Amino acid sequence: MKAFQFSIILFSLFLIASCSSPEKPGIEEEVIEKMKYDFLWDFREIETFKYSYEVTSIENEALVRGEEGYSIKTEIIGDMIVDSHGDWTASISIEDGSKTLFSLTDDGKWSPAKPQIISKSQIGKLTQYSKFNDSRLDALWDAYLPLPLEEIEIGQKYKLIMTMPVSLEDNKYIRGQNVLTFMGYETIQNRKCVVLAGKIDVSQQDELEFEGEYSHSLKGTGMYYFDTKDHIYVGADVEITLSRKVDSGPKEDVKEDLFLESQIIETFKIRLK
Repeated sequence: MKAFQFSIILFSLFLIASCSSPEKPGIEEEVIEKMKYDFLWDFREIETFKYSYEVTSIENEALVRGEEGYSIKTEIIGDMIVDSHGDWTASISIEDGSKTLFSLTDDGKWSPAKPQIISKSQIGKLTQYSKFNDSRLDALWDAYLPLPLEEIEIGQKYKLIMTMPVSLEDNKYIRGQNVLTFMGYETIQNRKCVVLAGKIDVSQQDELEFEGEYSHSLKGTGMYYFDTKDHIYVGADVEITLSRKVDSGPKEDVKEDLFLESQIIETFKIRLK
C-alpha cells in the first residue's frame, strides 16, 4: 500500500484504519441546552459552515532492503463543508478540491504534475464532541481538529487518547495521545478564540508475535483555534510525521521476506471562510 495515502486520506481517499476512541463523557441535558460546555460544536440548528484547507505532504519510502527508496510530494487544496443536521451531528464533506503530485528531479527540485480534480466526497458524520465514532477516521481527526472532552482553564492540559492499529496483527495497537494545553485567547476573523497547543505522540506499541523489526509512530504539533461563544472551530495549523518500518530480516521464501521503511511529513492548515 502506498504510504502517501495516509497523508491525504481524510480529504480524498478516506481509507485510514485506526482503532476506536474511548467513550465520550455524558453531559446533562440542561447543560447542553445552555451550551455551558465550552469545547463542544453547536449543531443544534440546520446550517452550513465552509472551510478552506491545505495539505502538503512529503513521503520518503523504501520497499527493498538495502536499496534507495523514492520521494514524492503531494499538495491538496479545497473546501471542507460542515452541514449541521440540527440533532447534535453534522455531515462532513469536501468539494472544489485539487491534488498535485511532485516528483523529485536529479538536481533535487520538485517537478509538479498536472493538478487532478478531487470530486465532491462525503467523509462522515461528526458529533458535537468532534468525533466520528468511526474507527477509520477518529485517530487522524484527533490530530487535525481535536477538542478536550472535559473543561480546562488557561494553563491546564488535557490528554486526548489516540490509537492506531498494527496492520500485521489483529487487536494490536500503537497508543499515545494529543496533549492539549489551553494557551489563552486570540482574535481571528473577528472571533475571540480559545488557543489550544497540541503535542502529538502515538508511539507506544503493543507486544507483537512478529519476530522481525516493527515500528510505527505518529508525532507532531498543532495549534487549534476554537470559538467557545459560537461553539465552532475557526482554524488549525498542524505538522505531523508518520514513520513506519517493517523488516522480517532476509528469508529464503520471498513471501515471508517483508520490508518497508517510510516517513511522511505533513502540514495541514484549515480556516473558516
